[in-house]
Amino acid sequence: MASQRSSQHRRHQYVRDGDGFIESRQEAEFRLDDRYTRLSNLKASGDACCAVLKSETTGKLVVVKRVRLSAVQRANTDKTDTTSPCPVEAELLLLKLQPHPNIVRVYACEDHPSRPNKPLVYMEYCSGRDLLDQILKFQALGVEIPVIFSLHVLVGMGHALAYLHHGLRINETMDEVRMEENEPIIHGDIKPENIFLRFPGRQECGMPDVVLGDFGCAQLAEESYGVTGTESYESPEVLAVNQLKDEDPQAYLRAISGKIMTIKSDIYQLGLVLKLMASQVLFSSGADPLKMELPSKYDDENGFRAALVWLLQLNPQDRPECTLAAKTGFMHVVDDMRKARDTLFADLGPVESAYWRGASTTSAR
Repeated sequence: MASQRSSQHRRHQYVRDGDGFIESRQEAEFRLDDRYTRLSNLKASGDACCAVLKSETTGKLVVVKRVRLSAVQRANTDKTDTTSPCPVEAELLLLKLQPHPNIVRVYACEDHPSRPNKPLVYMEYCSGRDLLDQILKFQALGVEIPVIFSLHVLVGMGHALAYLHHGLRINETMDEVRMEENEPIIHGDIKPENIFLRFPGRQECGMPDVVLGDFGCAQLAEESYGVTGTESYESPEVLAVNQLKDEDPQAYLRAISGKIMTIKSDIYQLGLVLKLMASQVLFSSGADPLKMELPSKYDDENGFRAALVWLLQLNPQDRPECTLAAKTGFMHVVDDMRKARDTLFADLGPVESAYWRGASTTSAR
């Protein structure tokens, strides 16, 4: 299902250089002036289409995303002013950040040379594709999603949100913590299609890195407005507003002009993704998490069920945050899940390489 933004367009200031593009701090890995060959098209994402390109100089693979601007966005884009907001302002929030191993790398943005209303965003290519592709791969093989992989996704996403929401850069063993001065960002559309898998993984457990991507719905937390996301992956506060669209259109229009989503909306969406992985069944937004059904293999001492119950609390104030705070911090749970994952790896070994989508084309460990 396509991602949508239900709100009026707002302008943010991004300084572009004279050539009309922005490059991130990661430009050493990517050259905008290189020659690229298109290898394949990827499935469309919302109002964008993507393709895989290969550098003719280095052989490096990158993804280019072409965004189709709405009429409102086109009307609010001033092409004559170099301080005008880039038309893909949500994706460009990542250009302000230092690279993080669990967040997709965005290299640059430029205006399309012949289609001014379809700007191009260049980002890293993840050979394992997205989490939905991997879930479908397990299903096609008749294999249940391994518990160790569910734990691995929880760990990777926990670290991604700790950085995105709080500027916390924490190594996996939790013995090194660094705070960076980043403005908190709400992703706004966490779902399996927007979680990518990168081979080879950094860990020795034989699984790919888990990478959060597709920031087309992202907003600065302090400036958030309206509702974003995908049907079936809505937090209760977003679902309540979306239900007004048919019940009371005027109330809906008033609601989307204000602040609805917070970083806790991302937390709930993560819970929905993990529930889907564990049970192969989507959880109904707003349902009682204490009554959710999970396979018995998730009822053991690793604490996965308790983690899901916390993530899926109806009241945003009752959900955790991805910090190390004693009472409200989720990163202590993330560390417990990391230890449980590593114990499973020590006891059972790695997931069979044939189960992974994209592993055969890389030097996965």
